[in-house]
Amino acid sequence: MKNNSYDILISKIDAFIRKYYTNMLIKGILISLAIIISFFLLLDILEHFFHLRTLFRAILFYVFLVSAGGVVFFWILVPLAKLISFGKRISHEQAAIIIGEHFPEISDSLLNTLQLRKLSDSEETNKNILLASIEQRSKKLSPLPFHSAVNFSINKRYLKFTLPPLLILLFLLFYSPHIITEPSKRIINYDVKYAEKAPYDIRILNDKLEVPEDEDFELKFRIEGDVVPAEVFVVVEDYPFKARRLNTREFSYTFKKVRKNKSFFFRSGKYSFDKNELRVLPKAIIVNFKVSLDYPAYTGKKDEILENTGDLVVPEGTKLKWTFYTRDTKNLDIIWDGQKIEPQTTK
Repeated sequence: MKNNSYDILISKIDAFIRKYYTNMLIKGILISLAIIISFFLLLDILEHFFHLRTLFRAILFYVFLVSAGGVVFFWILVPLAKLISFGKRISHEQAAIIIGEHFPEISDSLLNTLQLRKLSDSEETNKNILLASIEQRSKKLSPLPFHSAVNFSINKRYLKFTLPPLLILLFLLFYSPHIITEPSKRIINYDVKYAEKAPYDIRILNDKLEVPEDEDFELKFRIEGDVVPAEVFVVVEDYPFKARRLNTREFSYTFKKVRKNKSFFFRSGKYSFDKNELRVLPKAIIVNFKVSLDYPAYTGKKDEILENTGDLVVPEGTKLKWTFYTRDTKNLDIIWDGQKIEPQTTK
């Protein structure tokens, strides 16, 4: 036998249970945000100021993952699962006790109605009397707004824990995002070694990092930032050379007789900077040359080839052909009697 008033009563209790778990979910989200964001900010601040080693960054990373996972599971996933009727939820009797705390005047009556219904399912002799009593009690209880026993606004009390860390996080992301992004990147990539960022930058003043072969090169650079270090080293092939101070912010270092490309970087105290390369431009040289002499017939002389001979005295009418062998040379100009002659290029 179906009891309409009782069914309405049960549906209202079910609606209360759904609202009860919805309220738990809202509470869980606020508490989870407060815990996770606060913990996240704490780890970021530790890494930002102390630049922890890989081992400590790994510990922080996994502690955060486990902690955040536990918080999300307990405060969000569990009430969410119960909200969608997955897993064990509170019974109608337990819900009646909670509702009774909000409506003391019907506390005993609501719980007794549920108990009578259970009794009627096992009682055969007085079943009709029990059902009639249940119907009568249900009619009296049904008009009450059970759902009002759950007050969402009570969750406002948790905003005092959630809003401060959330606002701090948003403020930092907007005004100084590197404080959040850089430590987070180092914690996530905990197995990567990062050089601690200096409170100043070094700007090279030379237009080009190029030097002709076997010549000196003066490297000039400037310190930019609020802090100026007392000394700066130029590290060449793993050996540090102290730079010469030119003025308050400018320094120089001279590479002596550079014969090959040089990789170098700046170091000052515990701070190291990106690598640069000084490129060597090979010198253009004449390795060898020869001159072919084609004598006129009247001389009766046999043609000949002379090598590396600069001064020549030849009979009138002699044809001369110079051949030059060069290295690292693109162009060769010959000045003859005040005029420039462009020779023919061959490979």
